[in-house]
Amino acid sequence: MDDYSDHPQSVAETRAGKAGRARLWSPRDALIDLLRDIDSGKIAPQTLVICWSEPDQSGEMCAYFSAAGPDIMSSIGTVEAAKTVMLVGRR
Repeated sequence: MDDYSDHPQSVAETRAGKAGRARLWSPRDALIDLLRDIDSGKIAPQTLVICWSEPDQSGEMCAYFSAAGPDIMSSIGTVEAAKTVMLVGRR
């Protein structure tokens, strides 16, 4: 599927949205929600940074990222702005 604009919302996604609790989302649900918003035209990000963590082969947690945008400074600024929103709350 190349267009997620009409992708159905999962039960977990609905529950997480109503409860406002990130722990109820799966990473896949969060990505599909983002793709749905992009493909439907609801949002049009100029910069996107996706961060995740997972254990390496030794079991140590490691952090990774993928980024799309004009330059690294825009990506860093987006991460910093997102940190503020996460710590302080929605705008």
